[in-house]
Amino acid sequence: MGHALSVAPPYRKKWAAKEWTALAVLVLGALALQRWLLKPFQSHPTSPQPGVDWFLILRLPELQYNRLGREMGEERLEQWLTALQGARYTPMFLSEALARTGSGAPLPEKTVVLLYQPALRQTIEGVYPLLARHRFPATLVTQSEGIDADDTRFLSRHRLDAFAEEGCFDMGFFGASSMTFTLRPSRRGTAPQKELQLAWDPMAERNVLNAVAGSRTLNRLNVNLAWTGPQLLQRLAAEAPVRSMTHLTATRLLRRLWGTTAPADAPFDLQADEDYRAATVSWNGLKGRKNLRVDITAASIMDELWIYLRYDRAAERGLRVGFTPGYILVELADGGKKDRLLSLPWTAPQGRGFSAAITLAGTRLRIAAPGEPERTVELPDDATPKHALFAAAVFSKIRAVARAQGLNITATPIPE
Repeated sequence: MGHALSVAPPYRKKWAAKEWTALAVLVLGALALQRWLLKPFQSHPTSPQPGVDWFLILRLPELQYNRLGREMGEERLEQWLTALQGARYTPMFLSEALARTGSGAPLPEKTVVLLYQPALRQTIEGVYPLLARHRFPATLVTQSEGIDADDTRFLSRHRLDAFAEEGCFDMGFFGASSMTFTLRPSRRGTAPQKELQLAWDPMAERNVLNAVAGSRTLNRLNVNLAWTGPQLLQRLAAEAPVRSMTHLTATRLLRRLWGTTAPADAPFDLQADEDYRAATVSWNGLKGRKNLRVDITAASIMDELWIYLRYDRAAERGLRVGFTPGYILVELADGGKKDRLLSLPWTAPQGRGFSAAITLAGTRLRIAAPGEPERTVELPDDATPKHALFAAAVFSKIRAVARAQGLNITATPIPE
């Protein structure tokens, strides 16, 4: 009688506590990695700095079709994102920034919104990995007409819907004929999930600061592909609103002089170029400041120095104070007309040290200069624009002569 064949039971290893712990760590790590990858575009945490009521929109350049141009654009975007992170800017969805300003909720002081328009196919596909790696949210404003016409330069609605499902971007759909676009908030942001109708004003590209709560016209800056990371930061420094006593200076960026601020005295030179009779620098951070005290010193001045207050450059309307070789002048400009309110004889310190103080509050202007008694000028009501800029200029009837060396300006806003 044969023996029954016996089969040994399969070997089952008993896991020790250490092995179970290691498995748990691996699973939790994988879940954490998946969560991070699925939320690369969520707005960064709010900065502990005091909140503000303004933010910045940067319209970034599209990537080119050719390989060399595309690689150059991607390399530049990498520099910009690194620079913004290093300077502690807080990236945010456009919908979220609008929702906060509209409700009166504060924003971090350096809130920035990245925007692409018209958001072509090669641009979206090229910038997506870089934005994901740096965890920067962005807003795409693309053309509805191109998508509906199956224009291959644009992503299809199916691909855009896939991005929207992941919450990678705010989605904007632009109507070229209506000059408006519809904004659909990202699912990763904190803004209410409802569409917004926003105006697309071509003239808004002259400014970058958005500071009016509830405004549906967006100021934005067209970022120049030639700018390096540090140059982009210099350009943005020209937009920060001046809230208290601030030292003003100027920075040359791609052959243009921009008014910026500094933590201490930072003298600069204002010089008319070879083919020009004048040179001007303005400070966007003082735009809309109606009441202001300005203290000015200079190592030397040749010919005329003009200070513009509440001035609308496009309309050539506003108040200006001139320090000329023979007179201190106060004029109200309106288009091509000038109404002279003060003509005070004095001896200008040509080629040597200069100082003056100007205070504008309401309809009263006060001027103090060395060797002269303080003068007060009463301005007509509504004689100056409500929202205008502050600027300084040198002028001469002879080209390349006008200059102010070692110019130092301190601005102190006066509560209204």
